[in-house]
Amino acid sequence: MEHKADQSKEIDDNDERGLEVSLKKVKEETRHGNAIVRSTRFRKTCNFLPETSVKQRKAYFCTKDTGVFSQKVEFNQMASMLQNPDMMGNMVKQNIQSVINITMFRTIGSIFSGFVIAQLPFPLG
Repeated sequence: MEHKADQSKEIDDNDERGLEVSLKKVKEETRHGNAIVRSTRFRKTCNFLPETSVKQRKAYFCTKDTGVFSQKVEFNQMASMLQNPDMMGNMVKQNIQSVINITMFRTIGSIFSGFVIAQLPFPLG
């Protein structure tokens, strides 16, 4: 793989600073969601990690003052629902299903409009 790598490219310290700036641009909600996913993965695989790694990760997630889960995050549920592509698809499916049900019941009602199914001694109104 080394023969395919670009040997002329040099790494600057600006690249690392650019990464920090880019990470600060990530929304707080996204960072919090990713932290939850990472913590779930950590809880599942903590038996396979060395003890020092487990302590470091636990301190990162659970420290009372600076831990990731100690910070307050405002979560806008409406924005996350609108960004979900399945949400719009589900709304369209529900609308189509309701139109199909309405037309089906109207046709059944018009076909069997003159038939008496049951006679009751009191009106159903």
